[in-house]
Amino acid sequence: TNFEKEVGPFPMRKSAIMYEDWVEAAGGVVKGSTRRYAQEALEEARRVHAEAHGGAEGGAIDDARVVVPLWLLKQSNEEQMAKLFRRLFKEPLSIHWYLEEVVFPAFMQHQITKLSASGQEVGGEM
Repeated sequence: TNFEKEVGPFPMRKSAIMYEDWVEAAGGVVKGSTRRYAQEALEEARRVHAEAHGGAEGGAIDDARVVVPLWLLKQSNEEQMAKLFRRLFKEPLSIHWYLEEVVFPAFMQHQITKLSASGQEVGGEM
C-alpha cells in the first residue's frame, strides 16, 4: 500500500504520521511514539496502573489505548487488528480518509470537468 511505497525512516513517512494522528484523535497512543501527547498518555496509564495495584511499579500496563506502530502492524494478527479497530472505527479522520481514498474512487466516476445546466437552459424557451 502507500506506506510501502513511501521513502524515509518509518516514523517520518506520511502514512505513519497520519496513522498516529488518527490514533491520538481517537484517544489512543502509538507504542514507542516520541510525541508529547503519547508520552503524557503513557505516564498517565502508568500512574493509574500503579494506583490500581497498590502503588506497585513495573508490571505490564494492560491499556487498550496503546497500539503498535504502523510499520509493525500485521493484518494477520487478529489481536492487533481488533484493538486498532476498537480504537478507530468511529474516528472521523480515518473514516474520511477511507471514503475519499478507497470507496469514492472505486465506486463513483470522478470527472475532471463538471458540467451543469439549469432546466431552462436544457428545455429552451417555453
